[in-house]
Amino acid sequence: MTNVVALPDPSLLELVDLEVDQTLNLITAFAVTTSAAARCPLCQQASGKVHSYYSRTLADLSCTSPHVCGLVQVRRFFCCNPACERKIFTERLPTCAAAYARRMLRQAETLCELAFALGGKVGEQIAALLGMTTSHDTLLRLTRRSSPPNVSTPRILGVDDFGATRGRTCSCKTSERRIFTWNSASSALPG
Repeated sequence: MTNVVALPDPSLLELVDLEVDQTLNLITAFAVTTSAAARCPLCQQASGKVHSYYSRTLADLSCTSPHVCGLVQVRRFFCCNPACERKIFTERLPTCAAAYARRMLRQAETLCELAFALGGKVGEQIAALLGMTTSHDTLLRLTRRSSPPNVSTPRILGVDDFGATRGRTCSCKTSERRIFTWNSASSALPG
């Protein structure tokens, strides 16, 4: 079967089969890795001696309304370095999925963008409409793991000094119409 553009990295993975299950509303792509050898994650020694095979199930972005799942057959290798602590290791898919992950990198990035833009509960609802099942807790966990998006520095700050003198919380409006609040108004008082 020819490779399709739907694979995250066609140079690393080869599509073996594509299965559509209309009762479960699921598209499953079966793929295998194409590299002849892999590097040990600890000592970086290349090895071509295969120990065994196993399948990783990775959720992917949906192309239409059905959910898309990738079943990737990855290999375990013997480490050729006798001084290495790890005797057996699994080949990594750095451009497709993180180690131990259950979703492709592009789905994780999309969910993270949804979480930053919409938050947990609303992000969960929109993700379900896009064919990606997740919980609001997972979305919040993804935002904590990733670096915050680049936000420009405000040009103009207006401080509500009336609230600060009355012992209330202080609010600030920027030129971009965003509001920042502080719990302690003492830092906003002059002198």
